[in-house]
Amino acid sequence: MRRMLGIAWIALLLYNPRFLVYDIGFLLSFGAVGGIVLISHMIKSLTKKRFVQKAVSGLLIPIGAFVGILPILLFFVGEINILSWFLNIFVLPILPLILVSAFLSLLFPQLAIFTQKLIDILLWINQFGLEHGIWLQTPKHGWRATGLLILSI
Repeated sequence: MRRMLGIAWIALLLYNPRFLVYDIGFLLSFGAVGGIVLISHMIKSLTKKRFVQKAVSGLLIPIGAFVGILPILLFFVGEINILSWFLNIFVLPILPLILVSAFLSLLFPQLAIFTQKLIDILLWINQFGLEHGIWLQTPKHGWRATGLLILSI
């Protein structure tokens, strides 16, 4: 998986080298996937039992994505909510339900109320994160701190 991620990274940069500098979405996508691949590899190497791998991966995969995007967000945006990885544990199971119920509500309009309730839960989690979040910010010359953070990982 790591090899395929590297091949995709190189292929896209050969196609358009500007992705590396001008496209934060490109960096965030590869950072998140890279973090997830790293964490999942660590989980598989720690235990061989499938049940334990599944249980632990549900908690650690959002952490892997968070670790992968942390230096990128600190460099480009200058701040990140430390609670975001924890809130993702609650958001990720809701998203497929919203997508399925939104599609089904096109066929059965009665389901729109259920879809709206799910969206309300999602918005409540988002508001909670904004109000009670722990924000990590880089100093005025944030690139120095981010560079040290990247080297420490």
